[in-house]
Order: sequence, then C-alpha cells, then structure tokens
Amino acid sequence: MKTLPGKTITLSLALFLWSTLFSTVGVSEPMSDGDAINKAGRQRMLSQRITKAYLQIANDIDYVRSKKQLDQGLALFEEQLMELQDGAPTQEITQQLNAVEAIWNDFRKIALMRSSKSNAIKLIKKSDSLLAASHEAVTLWEASTKSNSNKMVNIAGRQRMLSQRIGKFYAAHYFGIKTDDIVNGLNQALVDYEKGLKLLSSSDINHEELQSALKKVSNQWEYSKQGLSQINQGNYVPHVISVTTESMLKRMNKITGMYSDISSDVQYSKSGSGQSTKKINIPGLASTTSSEF
Repeated sequence: MKTLPGKTITLSLALFLWSTLFSTVGVSEPMSDGDAINKAGRQRMLSQRITKAYLQIANDIDYVRSKKQLDQGLALFEEQLMELQDGAPTQEITQQLNAVEAIWNDFRKIALMRSSKSNAIKLIKKSDSLLAASHEAVTLWEASTKSNSNKMVNIAGRQRMLSQRIGKFYAAHYFGIKTDDIVNGLNQALVDYEKGLKLLSSSDINHEELQSALKKVSNQWEYSKQGLSQINQGNYVPHVISVTTESMLKRMNKITGMYSDISSDVQYSKSGSGQSTKKINIPGLASTTSSEF
C-alpha cells in the first residue's frame, strides 16, 4: 500500500494557494443560472471524486492518475466554492454555501492526511456530509430559478456525482471496508444512476446530439454493470472500474454542459436580451429611419 509522501501535502497546499490567489484577484464573469447550477452540482461530484481518488491511492490503483485527480479535485473545489459564494443570488443560498465551507475545511484536512484505513473511514463519512450540504445548495439554486431546463442540469450533474460515488464505494469495498453503510451506499448509488439515466433519456428538451450522447452513456452503463456484478463472487476488477467510472464522468460532464447551454439560451430569451428590431437614430441625419445603408 502506498502512502501520501510529505511532498504530496506540499503540492496540494501549493495548488490551494495558487487557485485561491487567482480566484481572488481575477475578475469573474457573471454566471447564468444554468452555469451556476452546473458548477454547484460539480461540487457534489468532487466530494465523491476526491474520496475515490484517496481510496485508490491507498489501494495502489492507478496511483499516478489517482494522485493527480486528488490534487486537482481539492484545488477545483476550493476555487469553485469561492466563485459560488461571490455569485449567490439569495441570502439562503449564501448561508448554505457557508455551511458547505465549514464541512469542506474538515474534509480537506483529512484528504491531505497519509492514506490509512482509519483515515479512509473518516473521509468517507465526511464526504457524505459534504455531499449532502452541497446537494442542498444545488437544490436551493435550482428552486430560485423555477426552470425545467435547470432541473435537467441538476439531474445530469447528479449523474456525474453518482459515477464517482459508485467508484468510491467500490474502492472502499476493495480496501476491505465492507460495512453495511458501504454496501447499502453502493446499492443505492447503482439504483439512482439507472433511474437518473432513464429520466434524462425521456426529457422532451433533448435535441438530437444530446439524445445520441445519452445513448452512448446507456450502452457504457450496461457494460459497467457486468464488471460491478462480479463483486458478489469476490472478484474485483478495480482498474476496470476506475477507468469506466472516469469515462462515465467525462460523458456525463459533456451532457450536463449541453443542458446548461439549453438553460442559458432559455434564460437569455426570457430576459429580453435578444436582437432588437428598433432602428438606430443618429441626430441630424434624415435617413436614420431607413433600413438601407
């Protein structure tokens, strides 16, 4: 089993300082509702992805890639949390994001500790708390918009999270953490992922490209279930599940972006910011009412 060397912590802290510096001094662009829900939903995913990466490091599964995922996930969560706090549209959402931050501070400390079974158990528990708090922030943000397209952004974003949650519980089971909480958590994540995929596939706002992308995810999901099912016979394929859940994440991230684009288009249209039919009137020119130049 590999442990996180001392310079791992130094590197992670450097990434935090880097992301904090540039997020603070940079001028952030206003987020559309779809973009904000997409980003807030990504925080849910990162809570599970960081934990999955930690467990994979402890299990020596794709060590180099898992180490990179851990460091990048920690930096990205920190950066996005500040962006969301800056752009929160209501006091209720601000308060919820502050609650997320409090849990995040504890979670981050554990994620930077050396890998061990006892630390892994602590991180798994804290990741569930961070997930719940982050999910509440997404729910509040979605409710503030009252848009069906934003609902689909939320659901698609949740699929990203579930792909990593499945990977987290699988890695924990492989690590020898086979408690009822782990088994029940994995079972529920599998059920939720399948339900979510069916819900997305039946949405009436799907365009042809989106429907095609969802079909590819469905096909991949059927393949993934074959590998996951071997766990009941004591047969583990950790490298396969690592690669598969990563591919599921990438595909669902693209799909979430498509729903976010649809949401942004709807918001733009409703805001009255479309093209104006009015003429440009230039003082002193008699021809200003003409549409020809």
